Amino acid sequence: MSYDGWIELPIPGQDEAHTLAEIGNYTSNVSPMWRWCMSLVTEQPMRLSDTDGWTCDRVAPVLAKAVAVMEAERHRLEEMSPANGWGDYDGALRYLRTTAELAEKFASVPGSYIRWWV
Repeated sequence: MSYDGWIELPIPGQDEAHTLAEIGNYTSNVSPMWRWCMSLVTEQPMRLSDTDGWTCDRVAPVLAKAVAVMEAERHRLEEMSPANGWGDYDGALRYLRTTAELAEKFASVPGSYIRWWV
């Protein structure tokens, strides 16, 4: 199982949306790391996928703070690396950082939002 993310923009008058950017996918085995960081930032239990449908201007600052937490708590989070070897701290950080950068890139595009398939 993995996280697969992308940034969309609604197409006016249609039920579909235009994909602005692909975040890509990464194993869900590292989701405890992301959940721990996101929960610290939002001060409530939160998974990365809970941001599904959030506009980029709303999600960008949350993700930037989660990246900062992840960088600051490297030693604690490395201990959460999956024992089966599917994913690790470095890959989880890289994926979260890419997600934050793309959200920031499109934060100025009105109506753009993040999507997740888990």
